[in-house]
Amino acid sequence: MCQAGPVYLWIYLILLLSSSLTSAKNYDVYRADYAKGAFCVALAGACASDNNPENSFFQNPASLQAGSPDWVYDGDYNPSDNTEPGMKTSNEISDATYMGGIAKSGDEWGVGIAFSGRLSNVKAQSTIFDDSDIGHPINTTNSSTTLMFNIPIAKKVTPQFTAGVAVIGLYYRETLAVEGSSASKTTAINKLPKLGLSIGGLYSINSYFRVGSWLRLPITYDVNQYLKYQGFGSPVTINETVSLMYPYMSATGISIMPWADQRTIFFDIDVIGTTLYGYERTLDSFERETNDHVLRAKGRIAVLEPHLAWRSPWWAGSDGTYTVGAYYETSRWRDLPSRFHGVVSVAYKFSLGEPIVALDYAKDFMGLQISFR
Repeated sequence: MCQAGPVYLWIYLILLLSSSLTSAKNYDVYRADYAKGAFCVALAGACASDNNPENSFFQNPASLQAGSPDWVYDGDYNPSDNTEPGMKTSNEISDATYMGGIAKSGDEWGVGIAFSGRLSNVKAQSTIFDDSDIGHPINTTNSSTTLMFNIPIAKKVTPQFTAGVAVIGLYYRETLAVEGSSASKTTAINKLPKLGLSIGGLYSINSYFRVGSWLRLPITYDVNQYLKYQGFGSPVTINETVSLMYPYMSATGISIMPWADQRTIFFDIDVIGTTLYGYERTLDSFERETNDHVLRAKGRIAVLEPHLAWRSPWWAGSDGTYTVGAYYETSRWRDLPSRFHGVVSVAYKFSLGEPIVALDYAKDFMGLQISFR
C-alpha cells in the first residue's frame, strides 16, 4: 500500500493552502475487497448459496436458518488485508481484519450477533499544494479503526426456502499525526453507529442444487477532520466535514452437490456498487501502473466479479475438508489492471471445534485467513 516516491496513503488529506478552509467532500472508502469471514474466503468468495450458518454472520443472513437447528459460533483473523489492484505493499503499513459472532438456529427462526473490524496503521508521505500549485511533502502517521456490527435474523418460510435480514451498524475512528502540525484530530459527527440493512434468500431446488442471493445497502459515515499546519508561509488551518461512503454490495450464486460425500461446486457473481459523487480517499500513487498522480474526481464505477470454488472431504468419510477456488477481481479504475486470485484452504473437525486456514494469492497480494468455529 505504501511505496517509495509517490506513496499510497489509505486516509488521504485534501490540503489546500489558505489561511482558513472549510469544505465538505464525499469519499469512496471501499477497499479492494470487503470482509467476508474465513468460511467465505475459503470458497474464494463463492458463498451466496452456501448453507453454512457461519456465512450468515457476514454474508447471506438466510444461511443462518438453512441447516439443522443448532448453536454456531465463529472467530476469524486476517493479518494481511487486501489492497487495490495495481497497488504495491511495503513495510510502512500494517492492515488487519478480525471477526466474530454467535447465533442460534431453531426449527423456524434463527438469530445471531456478530462484528467485523479493520485496523490500519500507515506511515507515509502526503503533499500540501501552495498558491503556486507547488507540492510540499509532509510525513504523516495514520491509525484508523472500522467496526461493523451485524445482527442477522432468518425465517424458514418453506422447507425449501429461507429468508433473512440483517441490521448493520457502522462505526469509524481515526487518529492522525502530521509532522509540523501543532494540532490534528478526527471527530465522529455520527456519535452512534450508522445503520444499514442486508437482505438475503436461499432456495434448495432439490437435494443437490441450491441458489442464493443477498444485498447490502450503502452506508455513509460522517466525520470532521481538523488540522493546523505550519510548514511554510502562513499557518494553514483545515476544518473539513468528510462523508465516508461505503457502496451497495450484492452476490448471487449457485451450489451443485450431486455426490453423496458432500463434494460441491460453487459459483457466484458479486456486484460492487457505484460511488458517483465522491473522491477516492487515498493519496493517488498508481504511478508505477499509470504515471498519474492526480486526485481522481468522482467515485468509482460498479463492477461484476465472478467467483468459483470446489469443496471436498480429504477422502471418503474424513472429518477434514479442503477447498480450491479462484475469482477475478475487477479494477474499478479504467487505467488500472484487474487481477486473478487463487484460493486454497484446509479444515478439520475436532470434538471441540473446527479450525480452518485459507490462503488467498494474487499479483502484489497474499492474504492469510485463520478461523475457528
